[in-house]
Amino acid sequence: VCSSELSSGINAEYGAEEEGERLRKERQENLDKLRQDISTLEDDIEKLEEKERALKQKMEADEEERKRIIADIEEQAKAARQRLDELEAHNKSLEESIDDLDKQIEEVNNEIERLRAEEKKNREEFEAAEKARLDRLDEINKTKKDREEALAKARKEDAEAKEKF
Repeated sequence: VCSSELSSGINAEYGAEEEGERLRKERQENLDKLRQDISTLEDDIEKLEEKERALKQKMEADEEERKRIIADIEEQAKAARQRLDELEAHNKSLEESIDDLDKQIEEVNNEIERLRAEEKKNREEFEAAEKARLDRLDEINKTKKDREEALAKARKEDAEAKEKF
């Protein structure tokens, strides 16, 4: 009985040693697997942190680009406003010039009308003077003719009187 107990105790101790070895191996494998998992997780974390840094850099670059675009747009808007102000000033100047030209055209038209009226008056005066000159010339011619007839009659009477004497 002793020997069988002893044998059973040895077997149990040997079995317990084997079981302990097996558990140690299993624990070591589990530890190795955990270390591998931790290493994989650390690699994944490092990759994610790298992606996060890259995204932050991209966001910063995008923000800088956005700020640059906004600044460009603001500069273009400022230039457009300035050009609009220049065009409005030029337009106002053109409108004033047009108003001045309209006034000058009105003055010229008034002067043309005045000159036409003056020309009409001068033409009427000239025609009246020409008619008076022609009437006077007719009168002079008539008087001359009357004188010539009177002279011819007087000569004839003189001639007749000389013949009678």
